[in-house]
Amino acid sequence: MHFKTTNEIIVKRKLGHVGKNVDVRPHVFLSGTKNIFISDNVTIRHECSINAPSGKDTKEGKVYIEDNVLIAQYVIITSNLHQFKNPNIPVSNQSETAKTVRIKKGAWIGARAIILPGVTIGENSIVGAGAVVTKDVPPMAIVGGVPAKLLKYRDSGELE
Repeated sequence: MHFKTTNEIIVKRKLGHVGKNVDVRPHVFLSGTKNIFISDNVTIRHECSINAPSGKDTKEGKVYIEDNVLIAQYVIITSNLHQFKNPNIPVSNQSETAKTVRIKKGAWIGARAIILPGVTIGENSIVGAGAVVTKDVPPMAIVGGVPAKLLKYRDSGELE
């Protein structure tokens, strides 16, 4: 695992799992580290934020990043959000909900994309820059926009 600062080396020891050949660039923010699992050959570019619940016994809300994933700069991945049902209570004082996020093998998340709770990004799919992903992305799909929509599918021949 390649980390650029001493603080990041400390964070590495707190992650749920870190695979081989993981490259995390400077200024990546990780919260709920015990619930973040990073597999082999993953690159996370600078200024990304990956947020999971901080409870060690959390069943929902984990973040799984599988092999050969590229996460471009300024991406936000969150598996938890504040409730906002009661208008008489400030959002910051309401409880949070958590749903697991999965980024499958070979996916590429473009710069400034946002991945929301409960989303699975399919194998070898691409999330376009600036997309806000609110629903699952099928394998081999290319999605983009706000909210993210299917643009097309990758040709399997491209992967050879």
